[in-house]
Amino acid sequence: MNHVAMAHGLHGVLPVVAILGGVAALAIVLWIVLRNRLIGASGLCEHETQTLPGEEADLLAMLRQKGGPMTQPEICENTGRTPEDIAALLQSLEDRGLVKRDWQPEGKAYVIVAV
Repeated sequence: MNHVAMAHGLHGVLPVVAILGGVAALAIVLWIVLRNRLIGASGLCEHETQTLPGEEADLLAMLRQKGGPMTQPEICENTGRTPEDIAALLQSLEDRGLVKRDWQPEGKAYVIVAV
């Protein structure tokens, strides 16, 4: 295939790639806008705000606002709650599928992540 034929073939593909890139960018922007409308500044959606007991809602909001994993001792330190209280709240949130515990061998501890 000569250079003219190759250039012509690419010339037809570039507008399609540009359109697909634009559609992907628009989809990302829409997802961000909708997510921010559905999940408030607290990090909780309306359903969670209405159905979770206060202490569970506060803990889940804290984990989501943190944006990363936390250990149970870190949670206790940030909330001023006892390890027993936090363990019970985390178990309830885990049972609801709102948090998960991941084992971190390097830290030899579980970290808790909001789902």
